[in-house]
Amino acid sequence: MNDPAHMMLEKRILEVEPRVSLMEKIIAKIEGILEQLDKRVSRIEEDLRSLRVEVKEDIRRLDEKIDRVGEKVDSDFKWTIAIMVSGFIATSLILKLLLG
Repeated sequence: MNDPAHMMLEKRILEVEPRVSLMEKIIAKIEGILEQLDKRVSRIEEDLRSLRVEVKEDIRRLDEKIDRVGEKVDSDFKWTIAIMVSGFIATSLILKLLLG
């Protein structure tokens, strides 16, 4: 057919096809990029979970160390007080014996 409307339609289709092909390529590229982003985000989430576990473990170990240091300080303090009280009692006894 040599209908002008039909020829015009065919011409328009021929003009649109390369654009559609280009758009399909662009969409495929965008899909690839999105897949890569999804993988990267998943890796980041895994890293954050791992980091969270490590931080919690570090905090737990720090708490244990602080508790041990606190116990040591308490023990040292008790010994210091015991020595001071013993010294005071010994001094008092010696003075009482010397002074009568």
